[in-house]
Amino acid sequence: MSGALITETVFNYPGMGFLTTEAAFKTDIPVLLGTTLVATIATVAGSLLADILYAVADPRIRYAR
Repeated sequence: MSGALITETVFNYPGMGFLTTEAAFKTDIPVLLGTTLVATIATVAGSLLADILYAVADPRIRYAR
């Protein structure tokens, strides 16, 4: 999230990093939990997608059924 905050600051774009930082300064726990949940789901989904695409792109990789 810190990388998102830096990018949002440079390009003046309000997004998840800014929202999370503002919620942390204001101790807004529900917003912090929501942004953490969204970031976690995006990370897990991205990892799963990368594993699937890696198996499709490389014929040497085979998952046992």
